[in-house]
Amino acid sequence: MVESARMPQVWIYVVAMTVLKLCGTEEVIADPDPSLCNEIGTGAPVVFIQGVREDITNGSVIDYVNLTGTPQQIDLRIKTPSEYLDFNSATRAIILKKPVDLDNSTNVPSIYIVLDCVVKGAQVLNIPVRVTVIVTDINDNAPIFLKPIYTVEISELTPVGTTIVTDILATDADKDNSFIEYSILPGPNSTYFDIPIPAQGKVTLNRSLDYDRGQRAMTVVIMAKDHPANGDPQFNTTVLLKVNITDGDDQNPKFLHPVYEGTVLENATRNTQVHMFTPIFAIDQDTGINTGVLYTIERSDSTDTGDSSYFYIDHRTGNIFVQKDTLFRGREFFFQVKATQQDNPDRNALAGVKIRVQASNVNPPKFLKDTYFATLVENVPIGTSVLTVSAKDMDFDGSQPQGSYLRYSLRPGKGSDRFQIGEQKPIQHC
Repeated sequence: MVESARMPQVWIYVVAMTVLKLCGTEEVIADPDPSLCNEIGTGAPVVFIQGVREDITNGSVIDYVNLTGTPQQIDLRIKTPSEYLDFNSATRAIILKKPVDLDNSTNVPSIYIVLDCVVKGAQVLNIPVRVTVIVTDINDNAPIFLKPIYTVEISELTPVGTTIVTDILATDADKDNSFIEYSILPGPNSTYFDIPIPAQGKVTLNRSLDYDRGQRAMTVVIMAKDHPANGDPQFNTTVLLKVNITDGDDQNPKFLHPVYEGTVLENATRNTQVHMFTPIFAIDQDTGINTGVLYTIERSDSTDTGDSSYFYIDHRTGNIFVQKDTLFRGREFFFQVKATQQDNPDRNALAGVKIRVQASNVNPPKFLKDTYFATLVENVPIGTSVLTVSAKDMDFDGSQPQGSYLRYSLRPGKGSDRFQIGEQKPIQHC
């Protein structure tokens, strides 16, 4: 028997090895550059853009964000959206997407947007960058007066230099250009008033007024002009100032006539009213006030026995009455009456009064002839004087012409329509 050959045992050990690969494609930067994402020049992640006018158009590039870090080092993107601003990551441009009107009281002179500055290669390193844009107001509004018209009432006696208006005021929506000056534009009444301090809307009286010469109301034009600080064009607006002028007590009463004449009969008794040819009457020359007057007779004192003592006057009507019943035919009385303003005794005026005593009218007139005859030819021209008649009154004392108290007339009768008679004139054929 053949003995089989024995094979030696060989132990083979296989070692399994796993190759581990680090996940991620970017190299981890343990310590990034601390200067990244800072504004160049300030060294802080804050950007200020100034001098942007409020009239910049929508879509315009306002400025560019200039931060430390190349596009290979940092990325910029919007973190907090803005109502007014947009950002272009590729160009780093700040763009206006909505106009800003600083004249709107809800808007503020600065707008902002917050960006995220992402440092490339850093595990977690997002730095917020606030971009603030300062908007400059421009002068694009005219001043506006608080009232559509200003009205004031002053007396004609107002002294020159008096401030008559203090509330003229205009406002300007341009907050940075709100300095306003006031002036009075040239016109028919402009020299009567003045604005001595242009920065204040206070108007003073520059010339005296006179209500009694027709100055009842005056109108002037007030202009408000702004003064922009940035060289923008100026704007202005105007408003009317109406000044109503009231009458002042600067005139004395005035009688309508310097002398008043009247007559009274010789047999007139006490309290008989004197017949005045024109009523005694005085007016207040301050027509806007038109205060009533009181009438008195001027006397030297209470014991005066002169002409004025024979009469008295009604204080309100100006009628004159007999005070003494011892009047003599033909006598003339002369005295003065005073008209005094009721509310101011210093305002008064004087006028003369002349009263003549006449004979009592107790006798009828009597023609000098009982009958008057005249002969006419048939072809006498119209207008020919036919005859003159004359009468006499026994009550007439001869001191006045007959015509001053006798009046003639024709009684209706046969043929009377062919003639006419004038007062103390010859009868004429008609």
